[in-house]
Amino acid sequence: METKDEKAAKMEEHQANLRREIVKIMMDTSLSEEEKSRRRQALMTGGASQKKKEEEGGPSAGKKQKPKKKGQCGVSVGSG
Repeated sequence: METKDEKAAKMEEHQANLRREIVKIMMDTSLSEEEKSRRRQALMTGGASQKKKEEEGGPSAGKKQKPKKKGQCGVSVGSG
């Protein structure tokens, strides 16, 4: 079982890797601002699984999801 120090070290390494990847995205002049934003968000939300689905031609491959409508209290309603 991992000690607290080992877990902390792994977390720090993961965070450092995320920062490096974000900097690479930000510095890539071949990407639009929209694509940079999309890639940063995917990194921060663990989008690797989404990318894999798209590469495999999954149900959401290459499709943009429609924004959900918001109810009065700000909760998403309807199908999306």
